[in-house]
Amino acid sequence: WRWSRFDISEDKKIYRPIPRDRDQVFSNYDGALLDVLRTLAPTTGQLQKYGREIKDLKWLNTAGIKLDRTLIQQAGKEVWLEQAKYLQENLTDAVIDNAFLKLPKEVQDDTSEEIKAKLKARRDDMITVAGRYYDYFSKLVIITGTDKDDLFEITRGNGTTKISVSRIKDGEKQPPFKERIIKSNETKEVWIYGLDDDDRFVVNGKGSNPVFIRIIGGQNNDSYIFENGRAIKVHDHESKPNTVVKKGGASIRFRDDYEINNYDYEKNINRSNSIIPFIGVNPDDGLKLVLADVYTIKGFKTSPFHQKHSFGAAYYFATEGFYIGYNGEFADVFGNWNLLISGNFTSENFTRNFFGFGNETENNEDEEELELDFNRVKTGILNGRLGMVRNGEYGSRLVVSVGIESTEIEDTPGRFISEFFMDSPETFKTMTFANVDMDYSYESFDNKANPTRGAVFRLKGGVRTNVDDSERIYGYVQPAIEFYNSLTRNRKLVLRTMAQGQFNIGDEFEFYQAAVLGAGTGLRGYRTERFSGESALALGADLRFSFPKFKTGLLPLQLGIFGGFDVGRVWFDGEDSDIWHNDVGGGLWINAVDALTLDLGAFTGDDGIRIVFGFGVSL
Repeated sequence: WRWSRFDISEDKKIYRPIPRDRDQVFSNYDGALLDVLRTLAPTTGQLQKYGREIKDLKWLNTAGIKLDRTLIQQAGKEVWLEQAKYLQENLTDAVIDNAFLKLPKEVQDDTSEEIKAKLKARRDDMITVAGRYYDYFSKLVIITGTDKDDLFEITRGNGTTKISVSRIKDGEKQPPFKERIIKSNETKEVWIYGLDDDDRFVVNGKGSNPVFIRIIGGQNNDSYIFENGRAIKVHDHESKPNTVVKKGGASIRFRDDYEINNYDYEKNINRSNSIIPFIGVNPDDGLKLVLADVYTIKGFKTSPFHQKHSFGAAYYFATEGFYIGYNGEFADVFGNWNLLISGNFTSENFTRNFFGFGNETENNEDEEELELDFNRVKTGILNGRLGMVRNGEYGSRLVVSVGIESTEIEDTPGRFISEFFMDSPETFKTMTFANVDMDYSYESFDNKANPTRGAVFRLKGGVRTNVDDSERIYGYVQPAIEFYNSLTRNRKLVLRTMAQGQFNIGDEFEFYQAAVLGAGTGLRGYRTERFSGESALALGADLRFSFPKFKTGLLPLQLGIFGGFDVGRVWFDGEDSDIWHNDVGGGLWINAVDALTLDLGAFTGDDGIRIVFGFGVSL
C-alpha cells in the first residue's frame, strides 16, 4: 500500500492507506500438501483457508501486526472491543449483500454465495476474535517518542504500569500526547523508544509485579532518573553522551550496536517452530529416519535470533540404535557472545565401525557370517557441552566450549572389536573424557540449496583427556575447505572441490577418537570409519550440472546430476604404506522450491559399490 495525507485543519492531518494490491482477499489455500507444509514450515502458516472461523490468529496478520503496534500505541482492550462492536453492528447483511452485487456477474455463483456466508459468520464472531487478537497483540507493547525533546514518565502500580509521554519545549513539560496503562496480566514486555534529541526517562512508584520494560534512548544526550529500576533494561549508545542521574537497580547497557539502538517498526517478538524430517538409506545404517525440531525465538535481538532450540532424534533400522540430541543458543549473553548448551545421547545399539588401525586394513565382511555386523561396534554415548558463540556478519562463526563425555563400548562376541582388543579388557569399560574445543567456520553461498559460487572453511581444534587417567591426554586439529565455482556463464555447470584432514597430536587416544576416513569423512565409496589412524587426509572433486527448472502439477522442480572422485589415506605410527585410496561415482538430485531435496548417489572403491539415498526438508 501507499499512504495519502488529508489536511483536515491547520493542526490536524489524517493519513489513509491506499491499497496497491487487492487480489487474494478470499484466499483458499487447501490441499494435503499445504497442510503438511503448514506443519513443517512456520512461515507457510500465513497461507490459511478462508473459512467461517479464524483458527490461527498468530499467522492471520503476520505482516500487519507490526503496523498495528506502530499506529495503535494507546488503545486498551476496551477500545478494541468497542470498535469491533461498531463494525459488527454496521456491517449488516444488507451491506454485505450489496457489496457482493458489485462482483462481475460471471463470478456471482455458488462460490461467491459460500464466501458471503463465511464473511457473515466471521462478522458474527468479530468481538470474540478482536478480544483474542488483542490478547495476543498486547503481549508486546511498543511506545515511541518524537525526534524532539520528550519526557517519558513511568509510574509503577500494583500489577499496572502507567506510561505518559510529553514534549519538552523551552525546558517546560507540555501536556501528554500519549498515555497508556499497561496491565501485567496482559503484557509480557514493553519497548520504549526515545528516538532523537535529548529525552528524559523518569520512573516512580514501587508497585508489585512490574512488567518488564526496555528503554532505548536513541540519539543525543538522554537522561535516566529511576526511583525504581526493577524489571527495567536500558540500551543506548556508548559513544554518545548520556546522563544516569539515578540507576535504581536498573540494568543499563551502553553499546554502539545499530540493530539494538535503532528503531525498526518491523521488529517483533516472534516464536516459530520448524519440523524437519529426513529419510535416508545406506549400507551402514540401513533405513535411517531423522526428525529435527527447531524452535526459534526472535525477540528484541532479531538477527538472526534471540534464542534457538534444536532437538534431534534418529533411528537406524539396521542396528536398532537411536540418537537423541539438543542444542540451545542464547543471543548476547556475554556481550556480543552467545551462550551455547548442548547434549547428546545414543542407545547401546548405536554403532560405529572399526576395521583396525592403519592405511591397509582389510574389509572381510563378505567372508564373515555376520557380514556388515562384523565390524560394527555398539557404542553408548552421553555427553554435554557448554560454550560461547560469536556469529560474524558475513557467515563466520566461532565456538569456544568445554565438554564432558561418557562412552561405553560393548564387548560383542564374534565381532572384530572383541578379537582386536581381546587382551585389552579396559577398552570395554565406561570411560569419561573432558575436552576444551575451539571451532571456527565460514560459509558463503549464492544459493545454499544449489550453490554455483561459494566457499566453506572450517578449523576445529582442542584437547581431550581421560578423567580417570589424566595422563591419557591428546590434542587434535581438523581443517576442511570446500569451493563451488561455476564454469559457464549461465552457472549450470559447477566444479566443486574439497579437502579435509584430521590430525591427532599424541597417541593417548581411544580407537573411537582416531582420525578416520570413509563415508562422511572424505571417501564416499567406502563404509563409515573405514580407515583409522593418527592422521587422515582426503581430497575430492565433483562436476555438477543443473537442468533448467520446470513446472509440474504439484511443485516446480529442478533436476541436477553430478560425477566425481575422492582420494585419501590415513597415517599410523609404525606402518609403512604408500597407498592412496580412491573412489569414483556420481548421482542425481531433485530439488523442489529450495526446500524438498532428494539425493541418489553411487560411488565405487576397492571395497565395492556404495549406494546412498536421501530425502528430506531443508529450511
